Amino acid sequence: MMQLSELDFRVRYTKTPSNLTLENVCFELPKIDRKLLDFMEDNSTKKDPSIQMDPALYCSFVEAMKKECYTRSILELWNFNRKKIRSLTKNDIVNQLNNYDSNYFGKLKDINGLLGGITRNETGHIISATAIQNFWYLTINFSAVDMDKSGNMAGTADWASEEALEWEKTFLKIMENVSLLYNNSFFYESGRRYGRYYF
Repeated sequence: MMQLSELDFRVRYTKTPSNLTLENVCFELPKIDRKLLDFMEDNSTKKDPSIQMDPALYCSFVEAMKKECYTRSILELWNFNRKKIRSLTKNDIVNQLNNYDSNYFGKLKDINGLLGGITRNETGHIISATAIQNFWYLTINFSAVDMDKSGNMAGTADWASEEALEWEKTFLKIMENVSLLYNNSFFYESGRRYGRYYF
């Protein structure tokens, strides 16, 4: 878990030659804090506020919320806290995997899709996993894409911005270095990797 935490830190904060970080190109979602989740859970009507509230009021409420980069990561179980993750024992990890409250975490609803090679005991509890998937999502500003310059540089017939392609190039270098450091125990991909302009 510590290796994944350190990798996540590198991916988030390493700068590209133009000083871009993940934060500059990530797909953002509103950050829902614990107090808001508690309020929603205590709502005696149990009705979805996005349906019950006036649309203009609800949209202004959502737009005013802080944003955070959307990732799908098991690290959310520890709120991406590197210090806490460094101190985890195997038992701490296994206990958290089996006892987490999917309603508590803003984005992480199902950890099973992030784990591979899961071994369970006779009661169905996870006791080990041989693989972990981690996802960092990027966004695209379609109005900023020049199809002749960078729109299809990724080779997937998808549009891509120059900023996203630059960040992906840095991401691929990070992953290549980390993979070598840990004897190819990391497998990775990005849209850019499929294109003809791969390095």
